[in-house]
Amino acid sequence: ADDHGFPMINLGVSAGAIYVIRNPLDVVISFSHFRGVPIDQAIIDMATAGFGLPTDHCLVSFAMDSWSAHVRSWTERPSPAVHVVRYEDMLAEPNPAFGAIAHHVLMAPTPEQLSRAIAVVSFDRLKKAETDGGFHDTPAAAEPFFREGRAGQWRQVLSAKQVERIAADHGDQMGRFGYLPD
Repeated sequence: ADDHGFPMINLGVSAGAIYVIRNPLDVVISFSHFRGVPIDQAIIDMATAGFGLPTDHCLVSFAMDSWSAHVRSWTERPSPAVHVVRYEDMLAEPNPAFGAIAHHVLMAPTPEQLSRAIAVVSFDRLKKAETDGGFHDTPAAAEPFFREGRAGQWRQVLSAKQVERIAADHGDQMGRFGYLPD
């Protein structure tokens, strides 16, 4: 994706990246909470070309683009420098997912080291750390950044109309990553 005509990430001067993709049906719930806006507004924002957040007392402005454009910009042209991992796979099968990430950054942890690293970054530990000491990226008006950390919450939260709207806005990219609803 571009910001004012310039690529947001220039792989020509980057050693590499790990791109974590998450189902937009769940992203919209987290994004709504993070920004303190209704889900319907978050749906609109996630579909808006060139969308970004302005500078405030906590954050410097940054461009995100639409969810689909963001995903496309990182995944459309496969690059050995970019490792793409689904958030849901990190939850369901953490050892292979984190092992592949470690391999991408040229690390070769032992199974014990990998298990310890996964334990250190578990959702429950991150949530506790936020509760105990705060989380730097959370806007003042937002609910806690680390809310639930699970996949599929959209099935209990979103209406059928909201699911349809997100699928209509992002169906191409959702289909590529297995996120279209059943």
